[in-house]
Amino acid sequence: MSSSDDRHGDTPNPDPDLTRLNRWFTDQGICSRREADRWIETGRVTINGKKAELGTKVGPSDRIAVDGKIIVPADRRPVVIAYNKPVGVESTSDPKVPNNLIDAVAYPERLVHIGRLDVMSEGLILLTNRGEIVNGILRSEFEHEKEYVVELSTPVSDEEIMRMARGLDIGDGRGRTKPCVVERLGAARLRMVLTEGRNRQIRKMAEAIGNHVRRLERQRIMHIRLADLPRGKWRHLSADEMRDLFLALGLERPKGSLRPPDTRPTLPRNTVVPVDTMPEPRARRMFSAPRSGPGPRPSGGAHPGADRGGRPPRAGQGASPAKRRGPPSSRS
Repeated sequence: MSSSDDRHGDTPNPDPDLTRLNRWFTDQGICSRREADRWIETGRVTINGKKAELGTKVGPSDRIAVDGKIIVPADRRPVVIAYNKPVGVESTSDPKVPNNLIDAVAYPERLVHIGRLDVMSEGLILLTNRGEIVNGILRSEFEHEKEYVVELSTPVSDEEIMRMARGLDIGDGRGRTKPCVVERLGAARLRMVLTEGRNRQIRKMAEAIGNHVRRLERQRIMHIRLADLPRGKWRHLSADEMRDLFLALGLERPKGSLRPPDTRPTLPRNTVVPVDTMPEPRARRMFSAPRSGPGPRPSGGAHPGADRGGRPPRAGQGASPAKRRGPPSSRS
């Protein structure tokens, strides 16, 4: 363990294996850096039995614990899921917050959400177990696109659309918003594509032109689309989406497959499946009548009652009782 004072200054870091504690939490897929700092400030985190401090760096041999429970780091293949967040779900991983995102997703592995959607907004939000993916998507200099469909309370004019597209001062002390794509979909319905993510940015842009947002849905992050994913459901990113994501973020492709993990339940090897749960055998396809005239018979089944050569029975002749399949039918 090393404090931040030891690592700042002109002396280069002698141990490249050391990682800032808040980033260590993110890399393990436990929480965001900001939330890790809150845990550290409130004294919930210890390193090797001692209370952690902000800026501390840790190495592979350090034992990190939260609320007295030691966290065992594990090497995991990358997991990224797309979730269609409904209105009312809070974009937080704090278990004390009702309707928090982690409980709503209920993924079997601990994930960190990438960015936020306010509680009254809905649509696409990504979650992952890899900190470098979180940091790569959220870094503002990369200007990754995020696409939204916005419904306003009153119709919007072409002049107001141009003002939003050129950029507005939304009163957050950061100057005008970056230019963005604003496309009219209806009298009070817009498609917007942003490359920055200020807090409640679209809602404040609407207020800056004297309007209000009635409904806001995020439909795309970079190349990842919401598509027809049902509200309140999630899916794994496909292998192609994962490959394009690593390429766009400039990350080295991890070893192994980028295919989504199989989360279906598996049966132990010695499990015995009852016979009555086995699927019914597929019925044999039969022709209703023999083919008339010369030429080969069609494939797919023989005529009922045909002999071994496949010839249909003569008039008045049926299948012999010895060759009859199945139990004889009972007569009343």
